[in-house]
Amino acid sequence: MFRLNIQYSLLVVAVVGSFLSVAHAAKLPDPSLKLFIFTPECFTNYFDDFNFLDIDCLKTTASKAINLGIIAGAFVFKLPQVINMVRAGKVTGLSPTALYMDVAAFLPVTVYNIINGNDFVTYGELLVILVQNVLIVFLYWYYLSAEERPSFGTMLALPILAAGTTIGLSNLPAEWVWILPGVSSLFNIMSRIPTIAQNFSQKHTGVMSFSTWFLQLGGSLGRTFTSLHEKGISKESRPYIVGGQVVAVTLNVLVVIQIIAYWGETKKALANAKKKE
Repeated sequence: MFRLNIQYSLLVVAVVGSFLSVAHAAKLPDPSLKLFIFTPECFTNYFDDFNFLDIDCLKTTASKAINLGIIAGAFVFKLPQVINMVRAGKVTGLSPTALYMDVAAFLPVTVYNIINGNDFVTYGELLVILVQNVLIVFLYWYYLSAEERPSFGTMLALPILAAGTTIGLSNLPAEWVWILPGVSSLFNIMSRIPTIAQNFSQKHTGVMSFSTWFLQLGGSLGRTFTSLHEKGISKESRPYIVGGQVVAVTLNVLVVIQIIAYWGETKKALANAKKKE
C-alpha cells in the first residue's frame, strides 16, 4: 500500500506539473474578442447594425463558440467513464493498451499546437483530456488485482517516460515538427484498434461509457469544423490538424456503433461479472 501511495503522489505531481508547464506556454485568445466569441467587426454587425446574415461572421462566431464549448465539455468528458469504473469497482472490458495509447495520442499533437503558436482555445481540450487519460490509467491500476497490477517500477516509468517525451518533442528540429500530428494519429489508431477488436471478439463493451464516447464523437466533429475555419490556427499546421481530426471522427464513430450494437450483451456481461464477485 505504501508503494502504491507513492505512485499516486508521483502521478499527481507529473500531471499537475505538465498541466502548468503547458498552460504557461499556451497562446491565449485575442483579447479584443467581445464576450469571448465576437470579433469587434462581428459585434458591430450583430448589435449595432443588426446584420445577422453575414456568413463570415456566422462562421467565425460559431467557430469560437464551439471552441469554448469543446474545452468546457472536456472537463467532464471522461467523468462518465470514471464513474462507471468506480461504481463497478472493476475494469471489465477495458484494454490497458488502449488506455496507454490514449495518453500517448494526446501528447504529441498538444506539443505541436504550442510549437506552432496556435491559440489555446483551438486545442485546449487536448491538454484537459490528456490529464484525464493519465488519471484513468491511475484508476485502472488501482482496480486491478494485486496479481494483475504492473510492478512499481513499470508504473513509475510511465510518468518519467511521458515527461521525457514531452521535452524531446518540444525540442525537435523545425523540419521534423510536422510529424507530431501524424504520431498522435498513429497512437490514436493504436489505442482504438485493440478496443474495437476486443469489443468485436467478446461481443460486449464492458464498462465503456456511451456518454463519454458520444461526447468524444461530438467533440471531434466540432473540432473538425473549427480547425477548418478558426483563424487562430497557423496556415502550416492546419492540414495536419484537420487530417488528425478526420481520423479521430472515423474511429469514434466505429466505437459508438459498437456500444449501441452490443448494448444488451454488455448489460448481461456486467451482471454476470457482478454475480461472480
